[in-house]
Amino acid sequence: MTSKQRARLNVLESKTSYDFEELTEVCTLREKALREAIDGGTKRWGKWRYSADEPPSIDHHDGTAVYQIVLDRINTVGKLGDWLLHLSEKPRLTPEDLGYLVRAVEDLEQIGYHKIKGKGVA
Repeated sequence: MTSKQRARLNVLESKTSYDFEELTEVCTLREKALREAIDGGTKRWGKWRYSADEPPSIDHHDGTAVYQIVLDRINTVGKLGDWLLHLSEKPRLTPEDLGYLVRAVEDLEQIGYHKIKGKGVA
């Protein structure tokens, strides 16, 4: 993302309302910034981070251990729910960690790095 694009995003994000073109532009710039942060290894969701190594995964680093989930194992809303229930039983993972995991999966899907089926509430 160029400095000009970053400055434009800052201007747009300081606004309280958008017209259609501005909304489209801010979404495009936010997606670009997110993609660059993930690709550059600087994007974190709490203690979670994306690993592009094969197979791609989302990894929890708490300073003493790494908990790795291969993204192919979270390809439906139901499987994400199963993972959240499973991880809620782990003493070193907090409810905040689980929320960050959901956000990470959403962000990765938004930029096309992950696909999940069954969006929405049934």
